[in-house]
Amino acid sequence: MNSRCRLRSGFRLWFAGVLALALFTTACSVGTNVTAEVDAAVAATADPINAEEVVAAVAATVEAINAEEAATPESTAACPFGFRDAPVGVQPDDLSCVDLGGANLSDAKLNFANLSGANLSGADLSGADLIDANLSGANLIDANLASAFSSDFDLFAADLRGANLSDANLTGADLFEADLTDANLTDANLTDADLFDADLTDANLTDADLTDANLTDANPFDAIVAGAKRDGVIWSPLDCLIGQSTAEYCRP
Repeated sequence: MNSRCRLRSGFRLWFAGVLALALFTTACSVGTNVTAEVDAAVAATADPINAEEVVAAVAATVEAINAEEAATPESTAACPFGFRDAPVGVQPDDLSCVDLGGANLSDAKLNFANLSGANLSGADLSGADLIDANLSGANLIDANLASAFSSDFDLFAADLRGANLSDANLTGADLFEADLTDANLTDANLTDADLFDADLTDANLTDADLTDANLTDANPFDAIVAGAKRDGVIWSPLDCLIGQSTAEYCRP
């Protein structure tokens, strides 16, 4: 190296110290500025929490979960531990608590079958033979039982909300405490049927045959009963339909 550019050892140590101090000062200054800028950016972009929006979001989530659980039931009161898979092959005598949701059982021979507590939501049972079948406590929400044939049919406490029972033969059926809200019972034969404490809210009973049926303590709020046969119907003294054909149907 050229002697003119060569630094003495003492000067080299002094120069290194000054350089280190300058670098340290610069780094601290930059760090302080960066931190301040980050804090300012966070403060500027963070939206204030809206308690009402949070509550609404939680409520919407809970409602969605409940709707999904209702659409895909995991159990019924009669089967609190859940459903079992539908058997394959030969039909067994015991189909209680079996999951048959959405199954095609149209024109099936299910006489004397034990389907208590079973999941039959959305199932097609149109034209099925259900004579002496036991569907007590079964989930039949939105099931299709149009033209189903039965006698002494056990539907005790069954959930038949939105079910299609039009033109079904329900002679002598046990519908004690059954939920028939929004059910279609047009032209259904309910002769001698037991509808004690059944819920018939918004049910369509147009031209149904209710001869000698027991509707004691039933809830027929806003049920449609135009043209229904009611000879010998048993009502509690204060029971009366509210809705279409009210005056005619409540007449003793």
